[in-house]
Amino acid sequence: MGVMLRERQRAILDAVVREHIRSARPISSQDIVQHFDMAASPDTVRNDMLELDDEGYLTQPHTSAGRIPTDKGYRFFVDNLLRRQEMRQQERICLHDLFEVEEQAEFIRTLARTAARLAGSLVIAHTPKDDMVYQSGLSGVLAAPEFSDAKRVRSFGRLIDELDEHRDEMFDAPHDEATIFIGAENPFADAEGYAIMVSSWRHPRGFRGFLALVGPSRMNYARNKSLLTFLNNYHHYERR
Repeated sequence: MGVMLRERQRAILDAVVREHIRSARPISSQDIVQHFDMAASPDTVRNDMLELDDEGYLTQPHTSAGRIPTDKGYRFFVDNLLRRQEMRQQERICLHDLFEVEEQAEFIRTLARTAARLAGSLVIAHTPKDDMVYQSGLSGVLAAPEFSDAKRVRSFGRLIDELDEHRDEMFDAPHDEATIFIGAENPFADAEGYAIMVSSWRHPRGFRGFLALVGPSRMNYARNKSLLTFLNNYHHYERR
């Protein structure tokens, strides 16, 4: 059914995902009509949202009138609807400055801190040759609304522990493009409700490694993919 969604359903799913990423709240048909250029009535949008719910792309949390994306919905969004997002000039300058750090350990520390700030995710930066690992951004991730639930905090802690224990398995293959794991796709038991994005990076001086962005499934995939693409292809960019 994934590739068979009607054009309006695709537009509605796209709107629900983007608005939920922005607001962290369930999205109603009225929200879609008010905030997006949708040439359809709230009733029509509501009926399409019900179909998307029946097909497993959306779900209704608790008794809320709105809906949120499922992992299947996020996957359809990433594979079929994700728009390329250009990095802002200030972000590009920040990353160019990052690559001017020439000492390897300092670069990896700075890479983790910079990526965590730009992505709003937990970041694990790793270079396998010297087995250096730096982590940054945990406090920022835990400030997300999802972690007002103590159970979610504990499950995220277990996920981080698993990532540390199985780091070599996560980073043992080249990731020339950002690899995105959503929910049950993650190779870890405690990853339900979370997304992990992994990509390679390399420094002009020759050392290279991997970067993982970890956070709730409600992460900004477009922004984070553009960040990883920039880091992976830095040698193609010039300061502007």
